Amino acid sequence: MYDNYNYPEGSDTPLAPWNQGKNKAISRDVVISSSISKSCECYTTKYHVEGDKYEGFDEVLDDVNWQEEYSEQHYTPIQLIEMYKKELEEKKKFLSNPYQIKQIEKIIAECEGWVEDEIEVFEDKL
Repeated sequence: MYDNYNYPEGSDTPLAPWNQGKNKAISRDVVISSSISKSCECYTTKYHVEGDKYEGFDEVLDDVNWQEEYSEQHYTPIQLIEMYKKELEEKKKFLSNPYQIKQIEKIIAECEGWVEDEIEVFEDKL
């Protein structure tokens, strides 16, 4: 180990970087917080009409709960993730290729554990 070859000092010891093994992977719990948004059309029947036939009519919205309207007409990202997971679980039943099965299992695992911390739906007045 310690000889007179033309190596720099310390290069032929067990502590030299090329004599070190790779670190073993360790795990830690982490939290990912992601905020996403989407603009889409949402319908409501919760309004009344004001005006007369000579001046024109205006639709007046009465404190519409847009979150409720949205949930009746659309899916949230969490619901979409769950639906995708179920589709993959069904698809996996018909696969025989080990690589494809492993990939689908990884995606299914990635679909698990998501929670919706908050959701806000409001009228886009732009």
